Amino acid sequence: MLGVITAVTVLGVTATVSAAASLTNPGFETGDLTGWVHNGNGSAVASWGAYTAPEDGWFAVTSTSNIGGDSNPQVISQEFVASSGDVISGWAFFATTDYLPFNDSGTVRIVQGDEIVFFADVSMVGNGGSTTWTPWSWTASSDGTYTLEASVANIRDNVQASTIGIDLVDCKTKGCILGDSGVDGNGIKNAPGLDKEFNPKSQAAHNAGKK
Repeated sequence: MLGVITAVTVLGVTATVSAAASLTNPGFETGDLTGWVHNGNGSAVASWGAYTAPEDGWFAVTSTSNIGGDSNPQVISQEFVASSGDVISGWAFFATTDYLPFNDSGTVRIVQGDEIVFFADVSMVGNGGSTTWTPWSWTASSDGTYTLEASVANIRDNVQASTIGIDLVDCKTKGCILGDSGVDGNGIKNAPGLDKEFNPKSQAAHNAGKK
């Protein structure tokens, strides 16, 4: 679609994670992409347009920057370990300024088994349309290593820029916060005594793991 003013397609995701899931920096509260893999110019942001994270203050975005079409989607992903019954649940949105027949799309999925938990494209939201925050959920069917992936793709052209945003809100227990702060320890997130939250009136959670 040459000669057309660059438009933007956006997919945003925020989620909650069970304590057992071993995601690093799920809420991007470090203000960067520590723990995540991305193939674009990603960054952590507090807002994008009218969207803010439904929970906590940060999410990540990355843009195609006019790179490729169907064969080169932009991806933010992280591998994690989960036990049978562990749940990741959250919300996603898709917004676009593109129009048909250039059917840009956004997807959230668990790579193993191609389990799609959220999908939207231009044909669903309409030209220049968007979704509201949409809830989704995934439950691990067995113990294993999984990959959570959010991707956004230009369709039929490489002129229109597309952007994806993702945010996961981790558990707030002492074990989760210590583990996410880099404290080593097998099973620390589920250790006895560390399954409670810090006193919200103290600075303990902020200082946890710091020397």
